[in-house]
Amino acid sequence: MKTLRILQIGGGSMGTRRMRTLTDKEGVVMALLDARADRRERAASRFGIETFSNLAQALAWKPDALVISTPPDQHGPFVEVAREHHLHHFVEAGLRVEPAHVAAFSNGEQRVAAPSCTFHFMPIVQRLREVIPAAVGRLHSYQMFLSCNLPDWHPEERGQFYAYRPQTNAAREMVPFELYWLNELFGTPTRVSASILRRGSLPTEAHDTYLAQFQLENGAAGQLSVLMASPMRFRRGVAAGEFGIVAFDVLTGTIELLSADGRARETLETGSIESVTEAVYDAEITAFHDCLTAGEGTAWPHSYEEAAEVCATLAAMERSVDSGHWEPVIPDLQPEMAPA
Repeated sequence: MKTLRILQIGGGSMGTRRMRTLTDKEGVVMALLDARADRRERAASRFGIETFSNLAQALAWKPDALVISTPPDQHGPFVEVAREHHLHHFVEAGLRVEPAHVAAFSNGEQRVAAPSCTFHFMPIVQRLREVIPAAVGRLHSYQMFLSCNLPDWHPEERGQFYAYRPQTNAAREMVPFELYWLNELFGTPTRVSASILRRGSLPTEAHDTYLAQFQLENGAAGQLSVLMASPMRFRRGVAAGEFGIVAFDVLTGTIELLSADGRARETLETGSIESVTEAVYDAEITAFHDCLTAGEGTAWPHSYEEAAEVCATLAAMERSVDSGHWEPVIPDLQPEMAPA
């Protein structure tokens, strides 16, 4: 078996998850690139891997693939490294996809380009893909409501966590994160009307409330609410169509198929989010590993074109707030991001 050399970029919480899974794979040799000495020391101690503090050293190690687990405003330069050096790569879900990268990684070259699609591997999403067509029929509308409390996120990184910064704030980041799987289930938005607000009292100047109404490519409507300053954890959705309604709770992993009289026709249990999350992250990065090792016929399930459409929807939301009108989703018009 040929040794596969994978360079992990970023040794924070997500990077550690990725290293945990990949270092257990037969034939994989890993190294970490991170500017922080504490993260390098932790990775070397826990996983027994080589570490680097600068990119030139890391590239001299001659990796076959990159796993990019940096804050979202730092993704672009490392994706460009993958393009320039003809490396396979996986990149965490982000806020912006460069049009040049869409073109570069969508032209049939023999390298794996894997924008993250974590919820594609979530049991509740897999089950919804199976049941929605028959239970809903022709989709009329879907609504998704997410409420989180930002201080509960990565408390070990409080004060340094990128989700408190205005352009990478958690509410902004969660809009594309939800759309990565909502688009897969219900269709891609073609135009958007939105409100973006600051309603809470979080220790940040960032907006904490993103609300959007979509017209989808299939003619149906969609709505998304993302709140980050409420103490209530809530992540529920509903899809309605010609045959009935499907209601789903991402936190509990419960799906209800509702009849016309509103009574639950059937309830499906797929596992609470706490019970499945780590297995889902493992499944996602294992799928990337399998794309690298299984050869032809093993395809990554989420393309750069789809990732660009997701992030362009966020950009259309932000234009809608400025214009006061519906705005079209244009893949080449990506959210504004200052250089990292």
